[in-house]
Amino acid sequence: MGRQTRFDADEVKIQEENGVLLVGFANGDGKYLLLQRTLSPSQQDKELGQDQVHLELNDQRYSTYGGISGYTTYSNRLILEIVPEGAARIGSQATLEVSFNIPENELRMLNEKLKELFVQDV
Repeated sequence: MGRQTRFDADEVKIQEENGVLLVGFANGDGKYLLLQRTLSPSQQDKELGQDQVHLELNDQRYSTYGGISGYTTYSNRLILEIVPEGAARIGSQATLEVSFNIPENELRMLNEKLKELFVQDV
């Protein structure tokens, strides 16, 4: 699979508020992955490229809009394929893997929300 960045998440959060869908993974070591998207972007959002998924890894300094070329979910992990420019911006390798352990009903919701996030990007 080549070079990858990975971590284990103790917590998975899914939230939709004020027209923004957020999916987050975090652990007690301060590592996290935050994915968010405005569900009804304005014309200005589109012009600025902010109508794509916003990806943040471990710190606001390591974030980017877009840059995700694909994703795969399994029962206990998410794998993101990130274009080189996006990977450089978030300080990651081209493949980012997050492992987690959530009940089946939460996994179904996670998969649904990830499809919503990535509906136009990948």
